[in-house]
Amino acid sequence: MRTFLSLLVALALCACNITGNKAIWTEEEMPAASDRVLAEIAETLQARARETDVVARIGGDEFALVLPGCDAAEARDLASQVAAAIRKHPTGDGLPDMSVSIGIATFGEGRRLSSETVLARADAAMYAAKEDGRDSVHTFA
Repeated sequence: MRTFLSLLVALALCACNITGNKAIWTEEEMPAASDRVLAEIAETLQARARETDVVARIGGDEFALVLPGCDAAEARDLASQVAAAIRKHPTGDGLPDMSVSIGIATFGEGRRLSSETVLARADAAMYAAKEDGRDSVHTFA
C-alpha cells in the first residue's frame, strides 16, 4: 500500500516561527492579546495560501503550511509573501511588530522521504532562519 506522500508529485512543507514580544505568547501575562494575535496570524497565513494548501498551528508560536504540488522555488515565493504580510501586519495595543522565520523542505521531485524526515528538514531550516537573524526564509539543502 502506498502512503499519501508517495502519491504526490511534489510537496513543500513550511515550518513558521512567529517572533515578537515573548509576553504575547505567555497566556498568563496577556491572554487576550495572545489569542487575538495568533488568530490574526492564522488569517494572514490562510489569506496567502492557495485553495489546495493546508495551514495548521503546530503549537505555541509555530505554524505549518503544507503546499501540495509545490516545488522549492514556488514555496520560497509563497513564504516570502507570507513573511512580508506578517511584517506589515499591525499588532495594535502597543505590542511590538511581528516577524516570521520560515523553513522549507520539499518532497517529491524524484525523492521519496518519510513525513517525519520532511518535517525534521523543515524544522531544521526554520531554526537556520532564526539563527540568521530571524525574519528570513531558508530552504533545507
